[in-house]
Amino acid sequence: MVFADHRFFPTYGIPFAGGRNFSRDFPTDDSTAFIINETAMRMIGWQKPEDGIDKSFEYGGRKGRLIGIVKDLNCESLHSDINPIVSFIPPSNDGFSYSDISIKIDGNNIPNALNHIEKNWRQFLPDFPYQYTFVDESFGQLYEAEQRQGRLFTIFSGIAIFIACLGLFGLAALRRRSACARSASARYWAQAWAIL
Repeated sequence: MVFADHRFFPTYGIPFAGGRNFSRDFPTDDSTAFIINETAMRMIGWQKPEDGIDKSFEYGGRKGRLIGIVKDLNCESLHSDINPIVSFIPPSNDGFSYSDISIKIDGNNIPNALNHIEKNWRQFLPDFPYQYTFVDESFGQLYEAEQRQGRLFTIFSGIAIFIACLGLFGLAALRRRSACARSASARYWAQAWAIL
């Protein structure tokens, strides 16, 4: 379940497979509209988005209509399957408040954007702490173990190659010593035969 608003899907650039986004032009969207992803669509048994658009839909005791189906998007590690997602606008009359706010900012001037957001946050929500994270950093943490494992693999591969090279140098030195010993012993036997 994802609580969303009218700007959630455009902010994240999530494309629609069918139907439409939440809209202020449809007042009922705030209380009875649902948007699901393609995985949820398939779990329900629909083969294509048109099979479910504008059909009655119920989730968590809330009844309404399905207005849109978004393309599948993996919000977790790529090692996990894509989960079914149901999105709707939470009712404002039951005291619900969002726990996170997503803001899309221009990457060219991040410090000024963060200062502007903090100033407005302190003005409108002075009792709540101002904390932020970047989506790319959150996704980076999902793959931290793989990056660590890759570094270890590189280190141990380097050690194995170094040990293999030491073995080759040792083998080459042994062959050289063996060749010298053979040539010295051959001269010794030649001299011994000459004396006899």
